[in-house]
Amino acid sequence: MNEDLQKRLAALLRRVCPRPTGCDGAARKLLALYQEPIRHYHNLDHIRHCLGEFDLFRNLSRDPDALETAIWFHDAVYDPTRDDNEARSADLARKVLADCGAAGDFAGRVAELIM
Repeated sequence: MNEDLQKRLAALLRRVCPRPTGCDGAARKLLALYQEPIRHYHNLDHIRHCLGEFDLFRNLSRDPDALETAIWFHDAVYDPTRDDNEARSADLARKVLADCGAAGDFAGRVAELIM
């Protein structure tokens, strides 16, 4: 069931990152974060639901890849004892996207959408 999500995420990262090397690893790591035992809501079911809603209106977005990337990263960092999870998720998105060679302005848009 999660294989479909892994394929979708890997395909997205290959689209937005000019250096596809490492994208599959980044996708696996991101999926692993959403499967942490502490997560009861901010998990892969939540991402699947968000992507399903996004797919209904994808054609209305000016930058659907940035919006989809933000969906994937918006809850990547989750610690129920902290109040800076979104900021930490935005930072993680910037780092992963930079490591994959995404343009800085793209990573900035993704981080803005997360925030």
